[in-house]
Amino acid sequence: VSCKFSENSGISSEGLMNWYSSPTLTNCTFLNNTGYGMFNRLSFPTLTNCTFSGNTDSAMRNISLSSPTLTNCILWGNGVSEIHEDASSVITYCNIQGGYPGEGNINVDPFFVDQMNGDLHLNDYSPCIGAGTPLGAPGSDIEGNPRPDPPGSNPDIGAYENIFGISDIPLPGAFLDEFGIEIGNKWTYQGTYGGTTPYTWQSEVIARDDITFPMS
Repeated sequence: VSCKFSENSGISSEGLMNWYSSPTLTNCTFLNNTGYGMFNRLSFPTLTNCTFSGNTDSAMRNISLSSPTLTNCILWGNGVSEIHEDASSVITYCNIQGGYPGEGNINVDPFFVDQMNGDLHLNDYSPCIGAGTPLGAPGSDIEGNPRPDPPGSNPDIGAYENIFGISDIPLPGAFLDEFGIEIGNKWTYQGTYGGTTPYTWQSEVIARDDITFPMS
């Protein structure tokens, strides 16, 4: 629980290698390993609220019919692919770059605070905020902060819990009508540009009152 596997290098440079084992991992991060974030051989690990990013090869390599179970996890910004496998994993309520079939899964930039410098906290406008499932989720995050936060909300996806129950700003690129109201998903913002004038999204950096944020 609450482990960090980071910057491993050498012949066996995975963050974690499982051979004929099925560990349970909760609130763990796999960051900047020069191999896979996790390597599984005939193993069936269970991961909840874990984050994989910056690993040179895939976030996870599964061989010999290995079939991990992932819930509320982020696999984003890893090397060759996020998951390299010869059997299907059971993945739900996860944010997987490139997408992965399963209930509640999304494929959207998680907006880490500063992934390049190892900070995998979620920005206040991350789509991972409130997007997890409470079923099986731990009662705190990797730093011991309460999960979910605030109480009564859904937990975040990933190892770190944000203090907001929903994303503060809609998804970049989402469609908003002429009054700044998002159409089609739960990240809804009713607001104005400059405090008074309704706006629609532009594909550039724009300001929302005292907040400036990038558009992809």
